[in-house]
Amino acid sequence: RLLTVSALEAVTDGTTTLEEIERVVGFAEFAPETAKPRVLVVDDDPVIRGVVVALLEKEGFESVQAGDGSAALELVAGGEALDLVILDLNLPSMHGREVLRRLRAAQATQRLPVIILTGSSDERLEPDLMDEGADDYLRKPIEPPRFVSRVKAVLRRSARQ
Repeated sequence: RLLTVSALEAVTDGTTTLEEIERVVGFAEFAPETAKPRVLVVDDDPVIRGVVVALLEKEGFESVQAGDGSAALELVAGGEALDLVILDLNLPSMHGREVLRRLRAAQATQRLPVIILTGSSDERLEPDLMDEGADDYLRKPIEPPRFVSRVKAVLRRSARQ
């Protein structure tokens, strides 16, 4: 039996409340199984985008892609329903740091989780970007198990807020 079925039966028979189920199980795990998280992947390298999208889709996520920062912001401004952004830093037309700044400045996207995925080896970037509002920071090349676990962790944290 699914945990959600057992939990709903417990609510129905008065053993517990929906709030208690949500607190214990967590919103992301209690959400309907048909709800697939939507992730915007922003990277100018089509190979990296393809790898990230393949990893996400293998885990049951839906993905939307943008090749630069301006296109990413257009998607967001167009009302694209998103649960997470995977953002490269060195993008044409608009640097990823500027994209992050604009996402955090807009009320509609202040809480939209952002994971920075970059090839930069600058050790100062990670703490700076985390202070500027990034939810996580990963360096390329992608390590699939680590990448997937970090995506899931960020989504769990954001669902509890």
